[in-house]
Amino acid sequence: MPKRLPKISIVTPSYNQGTFIERTISSVLSQKYPNLEFIIMDGKSTDQTVSILKKYSSKLIWESKKDGGQTQAINEGLRKSTGEILAYLNSDDTYAPHTLHTIAHFFQTHPEEHFVYGHGRLIDSDDNEIGFYNDSAMTNESLFAACGISQPTCFWRRDVLEEFGYFDESYRFTMDYEYWVRVSKKFKLHYLPIVLANSRIHPDAKTSSFTHKLHSEALRVSLTHYGRVHYDWIFTYTDSAYSGQKGSKEYYRFMLIRSLVNYWKYNHSIPPIAGRKILMDWLKQAI
Repeated sequence: MPKRLPKISIVTPSYNQGTFIERTISSVLSQKYPNLEFIIMDGKSTDQTVSILKKYSSKLIWESKKDGGQTQAINEGLRKSTGEILAYLNSDDTYAPHTLHTIAHFFQTHPEEHFVYGHGRLIDSDDNEIGFYNDSAMTNESLFAACGISQPTCFWRRDVLEEFGYFDESYRFTMDYEYWVRVSKKFKLHYLPIVLANSRIHPDAKTSSFTHKLHSEALRVSLTHYGRVHYDWIFTYTDSAYSGQKGSKEYYRFMLIRSLVNYWKYNHSIPPIAGRKILMDWLKQAI
């Protein structure tokens, strides 16, 4: 007798993504996964989103009401969920074919694992492949320097939610990174080097429009959980604040001086040798 497939709950936070949300819904339903709970929490969209959701009312759970933003919507969806395996998929991203069956098989054959993620593909507004997420096997230690985890590829068991609770609603951009750091303190983050999901890159995407604020939140994650900030995060944060022509002497002067100031601000020290080598290269470019 075939083994029962575990129930998977997918939560999609949504607000005015009518251009993309039907493609997101289709990518989930076309998986033909028989034990699926698909929950869409819409923040009272004013575009065509609600009419699209009504089309699929028999195949998903949804509501449209004012909320406190994306992180709150995800948490509300997770509170409604009943699945053994959990995930959230933003309303402009999509799953690759067979992802849900792949995840179910992984958890069935690896009962000791609690969290899994995979390779993330980058797509444009027209679903064309434009690259891949720079993901890799991550640990709590390596998450200090960078977040090599593609969010839409992530799945975790319900016991992770029971252990660590919900996403921190004080974060607007890096609530996923903060959660992965929390989880990695106890559980292994298992990496599957296969494409599981597509992250859509477009001008209206939140992470595209608010890069500097995103990196500012990443610094807060580091300070909260590690008590210091890696120079890579500092350099990326500094770079996102520069509005001029990158690659110019002025740019390298800005990066050199502002990075040192920022590093001292957050760490009360100068960068380690690896970071200082980068700073020396910028000095050469600046003179």
